[in-house]
Amino acid sequence: MKFIITEEDKKYIRGLYEQTTSGNTQPTNFKSTITNSNLTQQQLNSRAGNSTKLLQDLFNKKYSSNLPIDGNWMTPKYNETMYRFLTDSGITPYVCKKGDGYCPDDYEGMVTIGRDDDNGWIKYSGIIRPLIAQNSTQQNTQSKVNVNHDKSYDYKFEGGKYYYSLKGKNNWVEAKGNGLESIKKNVKFV
Repeated sequence: MKFIITEEDKKYIRGLYEQTTSGNTQPTNFKSTITNSNLTQQQLNSRAGNSTKLLQDLFNKKYSSNLPIDGNWMTPKYNETMYRFLTDSGITPYVCKKGDGYCPDDYEGMVTIGRDDDNGWIKYSGIIRPLIAQNSTQQNTQSKVNVNHDKSYDYKFEGGKYYYSLKGKNNWVEAKGNGLESIKKNVKFV
């Protein structure tokens, strides 16, 4: 009797082996235990936040997950999707634990790649770098203006940033703080 094993079967079997040998015994239907998902505006707009936005967009396209593209890497749904994505990519996920010496203690339950998993980091870099390059090219060429939102201001989205100007003046000022949040939430760019 012969057994025929497809490449997908091999990947699945390797994944099971890696999970048991790496000490990561999380089940495939992983449920996040994150309880603190509050990140500051500075964290959401940081390099990590921007990378998370790219991944959120990728996850939404790949898994139809409807994640908000806000840069928050500390939500249960994002981490559950990250776990699935890493597993599907043949990368062994690492779930942060309080006091593990690897992740900050308040990141307990966050999904990442283990510090010693060089192959996982190389695979991950091969996935994330093209996304970053593609996104920065799109942001540098993309410019959208909304002049119909209200009677006092025009709004512009360009290079990944939001701007406002007095109606018809084209004197663009980068939006910050509450104004930025209001523009992101209320002004539509087509």
